[in-house]
Formats: sequence, C-alpha cells, structure tokens
Amino acid sequence: MYDRDKNKEQLIEELRELRKRLVELEGTKLPEPLELIVFNAPIGFFIIQNGKFKLVNPEFQKITDYSEDELLGRDCMSLVAPEFRKKVRANTIKMLKEKTSIPFDFKFFPKSGEAKWCMQKVISMQYEGERAILGYFMDITEKKQAEEALRRSYNNLEERIQERTAELMAANRTLDAVIHASPEPILAIDPEGNIQLWNPAAERVFGWQKEEVMGQMNPIIPPEKQEEFRVLRERELRGEAFHDLEIRRCKKDGSPIDLSLSSAPIRDAEGRITGIMGILSDITARKQMEEALRQSEEKYRYIFETANEVIWVLNAKFETVLVNQKVSDLLGYTPAEMNGLSPGAFIFPEDREKYQILVDRHLQGREEPFDFRLRHKDGSVRWVHLKTKRILDANGSFAGSFAMLDDITARKCLEQDLVRSKTLFESIFNSITDTAIFADTNRRILMVNTAAEDTFGYSPEEMKGKTTEFLYIDKEAYEEQGIRRFRIGADKSLPIYEINYRRKDGSAFPAETMGTFVEDPQGNILGFIGIIRDISERKMAEEERERMISELQKALAQVKTLKGLLPICAYCKRIRDDEGYWNSVEKYIHDRSEVEFSHGICPDCLKEHHPSFKEAKLPFEKEKFTEISRGKGRILVMDDEETVREVVSKFLEKLGYEVIGARNGIEAIDLYKQAKDSNQPFAAVILDLTVPDKLGGKETIEQLIVVDPQIKAIVTSGYLDDQIMFDFKKYGFSGAIAKPYRIFELNKVLQRVMNE
Repeated sequence: MYDRDKNKEQLIEELRELRKRLVELEGTKLPEPLELIVFNAPIGFFIIQNGKFKLVNPEFQKITDYSEDELLGRDCMSLVAPEFRKKVRANTIKMLKEKTSIPFDFKFFPKSGEAKWCMQKVISMQYEGERAILGYFMDITEKKQAEEALRRSYNNLEERIQERTAELMAANRTLDAVIHASPEPILAIDPEGNIQLWNPAAERVFGWQKEEVMGQMNPIIPPEKQEEFRVLRERELRGEAFHDLEIRRCKKDGSPIDLSLSSAPIRDAEGRITGIMGILSDITARKQMEEALRQSEEKYRYIFETANEVIWVLNAKFETVLVNQKVSDLLGYTPAEMNGLSPGAFIFPEDREKYQILVDRHLQGREEPFDFRLRHKDGSVRWVHLKTKRILDANGSFAGSFAMLDDITARKCLEQDLVRSKTLFESIFNSITDTAIFADTNRRILMVNTAAEDTFGYSPEEMKGKTTEFLYIDKEAYEEQGIRRFRIGADKSLPIYEINYRRKDGSAFPAETMGTFVEDPQGNILGFIGIIRDISERKMAEEERERMISELQKALAQVKTLKGLLPICAYCKRIRDDEGYWNSVEKYIHDRSEVEFSHGICPDCLKEHHPSFKEAKLPFEKEKFTEISRGKGRILVMDDEETVREVVSKFLEKLGYEVIGARNGIEAIDLYKQAKDSNQPFAAVILDLTVPDKLGGKETIEQLIVVDPQIKAIVTSGYLDDQIMFDFKKYGFSGAIAKPYRIFELNKVLQRVMNE
C-alpha cells in the first residue's frame, strides 16, 4: 500500500511508532535500518539543529525543489510562509514538549516560488551527540485545493438552487411572453403531429387562427411533403434536433412559402419526449435574393476570371482569401497554394519596408497605388503596379482589401535599361575633359558637363535653358556658326574651328570647337552637341616658344668660342685660369660653356686597364685573387654610362655580390623602394655624382635618405675638386671613391661602408 492510499490516522500511527524508535536512539548518526527507512521513505524527512537543516531525505528535496546542498545549513523557517511562521513555532514547541501529537499544516514556498500546503510533525532526538529535531513533511496542496473546491462547490450549490428556483418561475413567465411576442412563427406538436402551441406570428404568417388548428393535425404540410414531415417527426421523437433546416410549406390560401426550421424535442421531468417545438422563419425573400445573387455571382465570376489584371482579395488580417487564375501567369502559383498567405510572403525583402508603410496608410483610408517587386515561384522577379480598395463591414469597420495588380515587368526593365543608359551617358558625358554642351534644335542649352563650369565659370543651372549666344564674344560669329553648323540640313562634315568665347567674369579666351548632330534611331535630329577646348595655355605656350626661339637666336649670335693658348699641366692635365688658379679640365670648360661632362671608359683604356674584361676575369693575376676578400649582399649601381655599369657589375658579381644597375637617380629611387617593400633590401648603393639632364648622386641621396635613413651609399665622381667628394658625410654618403678606380679599391671602400 502506497502512503497516498493511507488515511490520516494510519499515517499518524506509523509516525507515532517511528517516534518511539527515534526517542530511544542516541549517538552520532542514525542506525543503518532507520537510515534506510528515512532516505527511502515516500514522505519528506529532515533533521534540524540550532534552527538549521542538518539532514534532508530525497523526498523532502523533491517536495521543496531544492537540492541537498541548497538546504543543508539553511534556516528552516526560510521555507515557511511569513504569515504561518508564528503558528509553526508554537506547534513545534507543543510537539517537542509532548503536549500534542496531532500534525499541523501550513503554507511553504518551494524553490519555484509558488506557495504550497504541507502537513508536518516533529519529535526530539539526539543527532551527532546533540539535541536535534526530527520531522516529517508531506505535500498536501492537492488535498487542500480539493477541500477548498468542495467547500466552494457546496456553497455555490446552495445559492444556485435558490437562484434556479426563482429563475425557473421567471423563465416560465418570460418564455410565455417571448412566444407570444416573437415575430417568428412558433408552434408545438404532440407525438402524433397535432398542434399544441400556435403563437400570434403563426396566425399572421400562415393565415390560420389558433382556434382553427389547436388539437388538429399540422395544417401547413402540403400533400407532396407529408412523407418528408413524417420522417422529420420520427427523427425528432428519437431526440434529434434541427437548426436552420430549409423546408417548403404552404399557407391557408394554398400559396407555397420557403421556411427555415429550428426544432427540438420537448421532454418531461423524467426526460421522456412528449412533443416537438419548432421556430419557423420566412426565407422566401432571402431565397429570391440568393437566386439573384447566384446569377450575379456567375456574371461577376466570369469577369473575375477573365480580367487581364490579377485580382487579389484579402481579409482583415491581410491573408489571401481569393485570387483569380491570372495569378498563375504572374507568380506561377495556383489560387489554392496562395490561400491563407500574406502578400508579404511574395514581396522582395528590399520592398517589405515600403510595403508595410503602404499597408499602414491603407488602414488609415489612404488609397495610394504603388509599384513593387514580387518573387515568382521559379525565383525570378515580377514588377507589379498595385491599386487597392478597402472593404468595410456593415458597421464601417475594416474587413479586408480588394487589390488589382498589373504586370509591369517589361516596362520596369525598359525603365531600368533607360536609367542605366542615361547613367552611362552622363558618366561618359561628364568624363570628357573638354567642355561639352548639348542644345536643342533652337540652340537652347539642355545639358552641360562638369568641365563647362571650369571653362566658363557658370554653374549648370545658370546655363540650362539659355541659347548659346551669351557664350560668344561676337554675335556675328554666333549667327555664322548657326548658319553653317547648328541647323537642320547643315553639312555634317565641317572640320574643327577656332573661335573666341567669353567667361562669366567677362574675360575672353580662344577655343577649338567641334559641333555635330545628335539623332534618334529613326534619323530625326534631336539637337546639337559641341565640344569646346580652351587653348589659351597652348596659345601662350606657342607665343612663349616663339619668344624663346627669338631670344636663343640672339644669344647664340653672342656666344664666343674658346680660343688662344691654354696653360695646362703636363702631368695632372689641370688648366690655369685668368686669375692664376689651377682647375680641372672639366671645371674650366664647364664654367666657360654649356658643356656637361660624363665620365666613362673608352675602348682603348678598357683594353689597357682591364684587358681581361671580355673573358669575364678579374684585372689581376689569378694567384692574387685570393688576396681580395669576397663579400655578399645586393648592391645598387647608378651610372649613366652603360660601359661603367657593365664593368663594375661583372667585377662585383665575381666577388660574390648581387648587382642591379640604374641609369639615373629616378630609376635608382624606384628600384630601392621596390627592394625595401619586397623585403630584399640593398646592402649598399654606388651613385655617380653627375648625370646629365637627370637626377645625379647629390639629388638622389637626398630622396633615398627619406626612404631609408640608415642607407649606406658611396659617391663616385671624376670631379675631384667637388666639395661633396671631400665632405661626403655632410651630404649623407658613407663613403667616396674617385674615378677612375680599380676594383679592389672599390671593394675595400664597399666592405668598410657595409661593416660600419
């Protein structure tokens, strides 16, 4: 037997026996048999010491929804509803003093927070050598609820009996009044079909007075409906009821009448059927209207299905209730597949926000047609034009929407193509760097590109709508060009012409102009386009060129050639100037002419000083090769003489270096940046100081230091008296070597610079 099957007295008796056993227990823990009982009992057990839970069995945890860890050490009164705590303390004290043994009930709060009812009993015991309280705990929430429900039910029953008695008395009076006042015929028959009730409305509708029909067979049944009446009467006598059953009966004058019948059997106090009562409604007018509506519906159904537009009917929740077959042509769905779905299910995500705005306006009574995209069943796009009308019920409340959709996909595609073409045309038109002006056949400006504002100083808005006359300085020139070019029938092959125009600030400028027709595909002239190129700077440049040529010609006539005796040193080849100073040949000639020097190696000197170059060997004996230390790394050599670059590269590569050549400073800077960006930097660079018409060593090092402040560079030059060669570090170089140099000398300087 389960505890839930035991009554209260049986449970109390079991607990009394359990208490006796527990009182006898002393020691530090429960005996093993009792521990098994407590932890396997179907009711909650707990032990409390000093107001805290010391032990809780699984059933107690289940009732309270708390785990053992959450309960142990917790204040036992924290579970008790506040309004019951005083009662719980008082009853606990009585039980511990053995003044009562009757369990007490109270409300508690499990972990879920929803109050429940419980029944509890406690006894005193020893646990772990100290006085403790052992209690059992039962959830009696369902019992309490049942008792409360039973109490309420009993009280309600007493009240309802009294109320019902009064209601029945009033109902009888009311029913009699309703029957007599009803606008609908009400009649009752006994099991044989004789009339037992015939109200005034029945007299009015059918024509028979009450005295004529009471106790007689139902007179409204025509001969051809007698069998139908018999079948219905038998079904009603078996307890069946009918609601809004359409039947045809007759009046006293023999005319037929369509009726709606609602009937039910009449029962006595024992439930036996003693008759049948029916309420009849004249539906003759409704039937005639339904027939007219049916014919009208057939006509409108034909229109609905054959309409060229998609017709879409929605209810108040914007769910599809009706669509015509055209929807299959538009979206690929059948009407059945769309029933119950919202239009939002077919609208493109990008258009849903716009659709929702239109829905809100529609609900406010604002009928606004608009275009949006629908998704075809195959995933393709359909553009539609929507017109809507709200449907209102009899009370004027919103009941749905009637919508008509036109497929405008082809038109939208054409519009998009036109927009793309217009955008492309405008992009091309505005990308023309010269001024472009498009005018109609009356030379009235329709469109200008962005360059026009820079050229003339007018904004596009200031120019549009005006004839091009205000751009010309000379009105005669404007008229002449109109006759020659900007008129229908003018020669299309006329060349570019040069003419003077006027800016907004009044200044004049010369320009080259090309004018041509703009035609549609049928060859009709739409207007003219003119391309105007400002040639002011070109004109000025031409004038400056002519002026410079003239000045150069005059200067050349005054240039003197060097002549007479030149004192030159037989050993170092320096020349003594007029002030008695000795200068290098290069400097002396450079100061007295426009000659620039570039140092290289002539073929004879190459053979004399580097006889083994052709064989790609070093210019010294093989046995001395080991005396030159080898190196490694990438070296950038800049020299305008190709021969110098080749010789230096060959020799440095023999010594283990990877060499890249550059003809001038511009190439050297680009190569250095590329090497640095690709994580293959140059270990050192060798820069020629003088490069005609290009960046030389001095200008190149200035830019390379910006790229790499730690750069290691060597300057080379044949101008030994140049300040840079003596104070190279001041200019950013790490070393210097004079031309011509031997390869072992260059290698020595190179290794010193790289090792610093």
